[in-house]
Amino acid sequence: MENCIKLWCLIVVLTFFQSCRNHDKRVPLEHSEELIRQVMIDLYVSEQALRNLSVEDQDSLRILYRKQIEEIHEVKIDAIEKDLEIIKYNPKWNLDFHATVKDSIKAMDAELNNAKKKEAKKRIEENMSKTDKAIKEK
Repeated sequence: MENCIKLWCLIVVLTFFQSCRNHDKRVPLEHSEELIRQVMIDLYVSEQALRNLSVEDQDSLRILYRKQIEEIHEVKIDAIEKDLEIIKYNPKWNLDFHATVKDSIKAMDAELNNAKKKEAKKRIEENMSKTDKAIKEK
């Protein structure tokens, strides 16, 4: 009887762990993850462009930006949002997907900052060169 109870407990525990495994089954999306990622990045950038504007201007420009993003990517944002809902219901997929979006935005930001630093360094060097020439001429 005691062995039977132990066996029963073992079966229950194994069944529990089997059911808790992340199966990561992904439902097919209407659009590719890459396209969804690109649209999300553009939406993020557009929201950042709106953040310091009045509410009225934000509302008007948000509509315009959405239309432009739809034209650029040849997609309806409502359809992209449906795909995002599907992704959201798979926790691992959701985390992985949003991590790639976040990483892409960080990479773009770093690239922009590097370009700004190079431009600033170039201007400083040009100004120093002009200053050196002016000193030599005196």
